[in-house]
Amino acid sequence: HKFLSLPASPTLVYPYVPGELSVYDSGTGILLASGLSIRQIAKTGEPVIFGGSSSGQNASSIPFHKEPDGAAVVPTEDGGWMYISNSEQSKQPVNGTGGVYGLEFDNEGEIRDYRPLLLNSTRNCNGGLTPWLTWVSCEEVAGGQCWQVDPFGSETGRVPQRTSIVEEEGGSFEAFTYDDRNASRPCFFVTEDHERGALRRWCPDSYLLNETWNMLHGNGTRDYLKIINGTNKFEWTPSLQEGRASAAEYFPFTEGISHDGKGLLYFVSKHIKVLFIANLDTLEYRSEFTNNTRLMIGDGIFDNEPDHVLLTGNDDVLYFTEDGGRPGVYGRKKSTGEYFALMEGQDEKYKHDEATGLAWSPDWKRIYVCIQDKGVLFEITRDDGLPFDHDANQLRLKHHPK
Repeated sequence: HKFLSLPASPTLVYPYVPGELSVYDSGTGILLASGLSIRQIAKTGEPVIFGGSSSGQNASSIPFHKEPDGAAVVPTEDGGWMYISNSEQSKQPVNGTGGVYGLEFDNEGEIRDYRPLLLNSTRNCNGGLTPWLTWVSCEEVAGGQCWQVDPFGSETGRVPQRTSIVEEEGGSFEAFTYDDRNASRPCFFVTEDHERGALRRWCPDSYLLNETWNMLHGNGTRDYLKIINGTNKFEWTPSLQEGRASAAEYFPFTEGISHDGKGLLYFVSKHIKVLFIANLDTLEYRSEFTNNTRLMIGDGIFDNEPDHVLLTGNDDVLYFTEDGGRPGVYGRKKSTGEYFALMEGQDEKYKHDEATGLAWSPDWKRIYVCIQDKGVLFEITRDDGLPFDHDANQLRLKHHPK
């Protein structure tokens, strides 16, 4: 007799459908869009486990930091990457208890190191990457500053340094981005989380243009976004007082900010739940409420404060994290203006918490996101193994009336 081996039954893989919140992960208490999986990879107060080991024998010598907030990912030379994470430590004593930390991954996505990158700073909230892949970390505290941090400073010898982007007296700063389309006049932007928090633009003097790291530490021109009353136009004013007055009237308590590399600057005012889209070339702007349910496609409710904003690899989706309610991660298709949910903190323990630390691995196959007060860092992947920006221009959004 000849025995024929039958092919194994194919594993059913559900497609990734943004907006279809149909997967509840009981281990984490997170509700996910169809076709996604999640795992917890770090938790405040506990050592970070390396190499996928569950034994705890191969772990960090220090515990994962408190109040994880703004984050980004930079590649390493051997195909791995580092997840850079701020600590918005705000419990007493406040001063010097924040900082920046790095989780280093190998090319298989397993953690191999965890170490501090900046210490003795305070309430490090959000920040942003520079064109040369250093991290600018913003302190959200009275007198706070913006620090440039080299993720690989232990190798390059660079130590964290206060930048010249904001005034010496400081402020309650939030997030950072840049516009380097014109190589002869790159500019850098910082938001301030305050009722009168002016949006700053800083452009370095020409002698710094080839200095990369030093570009943020020399002389330059600082001005402030001012909306022209009764119009859809704005201008840049050298007056901090005018910038503060404009912020108080139009965009108080600004949080995340991101530039699309084509002249559109996106930033959010959290208390009024408004997204601003400013055209840096025409000096015109438009705005929309982020909690407009008519723009929300599928499941999920994005009705609390927008926080971080981040563009995807192919530029068509703007992602948000949410502060309050059942905090989640949401996307907005730039081409249609439609919003959709990617995940929400469904478990009661996450209520009134904050989603933070949103970032992607360099291959766009892993999303990293934190729930801040609970101090947990998650990794989210697609079950089909594809990158998140693979079909972002043709997202199969789930449509049904709210």
